[in-house]
Amino acid sequence: AEEARMAQVLQASEEEYEQAARAEAQAQAEEARMAQVLQASEEEGRRAQAEAQAEEARIAMALEASEEEHRQARAHADAQAQAEAPDGSTIVDTVEVPPHIDLAKLTELKFVHADKGSRTGFWWLVRKFGGEKRWKLRLVMADTKGPIRFVITTKAHLMDVAKVVVREALNDPGGFQLELAQRAHEMVHIFVDNSNIFCGGQEVPDTTQPGGYKLDRSVRVLCRKLHDVVTLERTAAQKVVFGSVSQGTMARLKGGSVFKSWEKEGYKSCVCARNDDNKEGYAGGSKGSIVDDALIAQMYTTIMTYKNENGWNGRTLVMCTGDGNLNHGDEHSPSFFKVVQHAIECGWRVEVWAWKKTCSANYLTLARDHAGDPCFSLMYLDESREEITETKRFKAKHTANGFNTSTKTRDFGTLNRSRPVAGGGQRGAAAEEDGHEQGNSTDEEEDDDFMDPLSFLPIVDPVKLAQLPRRHYERKSLEEALRTKPMCPFTQTPAEVADIVDADDHFKLRLKAFHRPSSPSHHNDAANATNATVTHNEPDGSHGGGVPDADDDGASVGSVGSVKSNSTAGSRSSATNSMFRTRPCRHGADCRHLKANGGNNTCKFYHEREHLTNKSVPAHAFRSKPCRYGSACRNLVVNGGSGCNFFHPRHELYKK
Repeated sequence: AEEARMAQVLQASEEEYEQAARAEAQAQAEEARMAQVLQASEEEGRRAQAEAQAEEARIAMALEASEEEHRQARAHADAQAQAEAPDGSTIVDTVEVPPHIDLAKLTELKFVHADKGSRTGFWWLVRKFGGEKRWKLRLVMADTKGPIRFVITTKAHLMDVAKVVVREALNDPGGFQLELAQRAHEMVHIFVDNSNIFCGGQEVPDTTQPGGYKLDRSVRVLCRKLHDVVTLERTAAQKVVFGSVSQGTMARLKGGSVFKSWEKEGYKSCVCARNDDNKEGYAGGSKGSIVDDALIAQMYTTIMTYKNENGWNGRTLVMCTGDGNLNHGDEHSPSFFKVVQHAIECGWRVEVWAWKKTCSANYLTLARDHAGDPCFSLMYLDESREEITETKRFKAKHTANGFNTSTKTRDFGTLNRSRPVAGGGQRGAAAEEDGHEQGNSTDEEEDDDFMDPLSFLPIVDPVKLAQLPRRHYERKSLEEALRTKPMCPFTQTPAEVADIVDADDHFKLRLKAFHRPSSPSHHNDAANATNATVTHNEPDGSHGGGVPDADDDGASVGSVGSVKSNSTAGSRSSATNSMFRTRPCRHGADCRHLKANGGNNTCKFYHEREHLTNKSVPAHAFRSKPCRYGSACRNLVVNGGSGCNFFHPRHELYKK
């Protein structure tokens, strides 16, 4: 039995040995196979390397063959760019994109890539050009006239520097990105004085008078572009904008407003209502500006939070304002200039961005005192005017039948206002509060028929274009507009000065009545001399007209005119007359809008207290007041109207 057991053990051992031998043979076979695979891979790698070397040689030959062609294309592009130079002081040149930079890599350069109008790195690249910025930079893709290139338009003495800056960014995009990343570590605190920046932007250089300026109400400052310019690729740790609007405008800020545009850029907007005199001062005639004081207090809080008397604290205070005067000459009164001085003492770097026309001389003196010192810099927004401003012109409204010239609310761009709707009372007020336009009716006089749509001044010498006979202009303003741009301001169709014709006699008769002095009222001659505003009767008896002034909120979108409050006479949310509630009502005690005469005290103009409280004339006597237009009244049936609210003799009603 033991022998049999041992025999079985030996047999099992032999089987295990045979299995191990078979496994070893399989491993040897696998090693041989892997050796063959590795040998084949090495051969394939050698072939690929040989093909790559051949391709490089082919590319080198192609580049060498096209070098002469590139030189010819570059010379052609340079000659064309030089021919496009605006004047002798400004030249145009190109920087060719190196062949080894393809389009995909080119778009990775931040100053080329655009994201919703904001070009990261662009403004810093431009600032590196140095000098006063009079340049343009654009990318031109490859065409029949030349290869991919950058076209630079700048002053002659800056061209060499600009070309070097662009070439460095093209040849070393990684280094440019590193430079931007380093700038992103610097924190800036931006404070914007909305009134100063937007109103200062409307002071544009007068080309007819060297060194002079003229007021252009059509200029709008673009909030996004202004933010990009003053930030200069740094990180904005705080963004605040302060401004003011008229008392009746606060309720309209939920709609289109320049402060809403600032809020879209991440700014905290602080809006104050003006006092009864339509000023930013305190009530009761107290000196000072509530907007300036609030902005100064906000800046002082930030300065003290990051105070460092031992050196630069790594933060920069960016002030967008040109206001640097000592308020009221009192050294104890708060002022922007004192904020700058205090910030420098507390370890801040300060940048003041302002328009040249509205920049205080105190900042110029401070800039000279700190020349070469990075703790203070004075930057002029005029150098970036083309980039941060735009001009809003008239936007025509069309109907199914074509151009509509009788729309009650128009956006002329220059002031972007909504004129008060004829009819007075709550109907017009409700329409304005809802933000909707009031429809036309045949018994309403056009509010701005006698106001030049280009200058917003009363028409004195009326003319019109032959292709648009129902729209009248002031002769001088229309001629100037057509010389600048030979197109109809309304229809945008070609028009020339030769197309101007005189207004018809019927319009001249109505215009004469419009300028006719009003009947005696309770205001004095001094008020008339101060408020040089031409007025006219609205069909419902209200007193319309007047040349509007720009509101603080009117610098961008959704603006309304200056509104002044009179709590006794009721409040209207918007109006276009800058003398609102300060110019006496021409109807005096006979005004139909007074409660004493059956109205609701909703007259848009000023009334004495006795007019508001004493019953002076019965309401049914309203039509006893003669119409100032007489037989020329457009509301008469014989003249195409549907009935005038004022008295007319029988012969005017039925005899054409």
